Amino acid sequence: MKRVVAFIMTGALVTSLTGCSNIVDDTIGKVTKGIDTIGSSVNKGADAIGEFEEGLEEKLAENSKEAELKKEAEVDKEDKETDGATDNSSKKTFSDDEADKKAEKKNDGIISKAYSDDFQPYVRAYAEIIKAETDKKIQDEEAGKENKYPYDSYYLYDIDKDDMPELILSYGVLDEAYMDSDYKGVIYTMDGDNAVVLDDDFDLSLTDLYTDPGENGMLCYRYTAKEAVCYRISYQNGQRIEEELHREHAEGTESYFKRARYKSPWDIVTGSYELAHCRYNMTLPLEMYDEIMSYISGNRGEIKAASYPFDDVNFFEKVITDNQEIYLYKGDKFTLDQGQITFNNIFTSDVLKNSSGSNIKLVDKKYADINQDGKYECILYIKTEFASGSRDIRLVLTEQNGEVYAYSFFYPCEDSITEYGEFTYRRDQKSLYTRAIFEGDQAMEFYVPVVEN
Repeated sequence: MKRVVAFIMTGALVTSLTGCSNIVDDTIGKVTKGIDTIGSSVNKGADAIGEFEEGLEEKLAENSKEAELKKEAEVDKEDKETDGATDNSSKKTFSDDEADKKAEKKNDGIISKAYSDDFQPYVRAYAEIIKAETDKKIQDEEAGKENKYPYDSYYLYDIDKDDMPELILSYGVLDEAYMDSDYKGVIYTMDGDNAVVLDDDFDLSLTDLYTDPGENGMLCYRYTAKEAVCYRISYQNGQRIEEELHREHAEGTESYFKRARYKSPWDIVTGSYELAHCRYNMTLPLEMYDEIMSYISGNRGEIKAASYPFDDVNFFEKVITDNQEIYLYKGDKFTLDQGQITFNNIFTSDVLKNSSGSNIKLVDKKYADINQDGKYECILYIKTEFASGSRDIRLVLTEQNGEVYAYSFFYPCEDSITEYGEFTYRRDQKSLYTRAIFEGDQAMEFYVPVVEN
């Protein structure tokens, strides 16, 4: 089945990591029900200051300049005593700041950091395209507009190996039969500081994209129940060139789900790994592109001595047992965004994903430094009522600026977490490794190559 949480694929031996300094297992069967926490912020005194200033204006019209200065000094003093309450035209109140913080946490998926001058021009240029396509998608959905090829997701990859990634937008819908996947792609590249269309008629139906290390190109892997084709695409003078590398058939196989195990692209082209579908409204992959590509190039990072947030070994336990507030966002297209909720709400029907049922359980818990920042994350494994296996969703709890964020990833198959923060699982006698990136309301999982032991 086509997965959209992947960036890169590889095979390696599984290593037992029990006892690693950056990984702690803690299996629990039931979450202790806690109490809801209620927080409120009140800003008082603004009305009183407003009335005072109205009276002051009348007096200023009658008094001398000296009197005016005296009254202004009194206003300054009164402002300080009211802890920031002012007239609305000049300053923000405390409650305004709280509203701004709430707005920042609202999941629009487009964060302002992408527009910073700290990034290369392609980050801003591509972010503007992504935002425009996202706005159009939302407007069409709100208007009930029929669209055969709605904007769905995007990829990032340096096709021509000029150290500047191309942006590949994906449009289409994967229907219930899975055999009738109809997607179209539009590829952008950079011309100076501007993004320009490189290819506006790129077929992505039943196609996964893979890296093509060392070559001017990108691998396309197209498959049906009976046939798989792997070919390389490249561009010369703006024209797409396709080169078939491998083709095989699976006679007698009708079902998409029972199709033969075709030869993988990484076995066709050494060092090739699957590119991730980035969710339609995220800019985090753009902002972290260099870091992601560093992992893709085989850099595993450094093992750091990790500690719990605020050096409190019970930090995440308190979040769970006290039913504290968290900010819940999805790490893939299968789970759901909820924003601010209390912890116990994750065990409520249809909070983590649609059609989850009401019998939702926490079945396993681990601690690991997922993003190599020297702080532990708490990884919860959750089984929903209609899950086909023993696990259904992985929830990564992490502390950011004093707040607890939770990122949900559908169908975690891993059997361990490495000391580098990689999730691992076995398939066809090989080990696959994934990493997760997250910040604010955005998260994503991708495959990475790992040196075999």
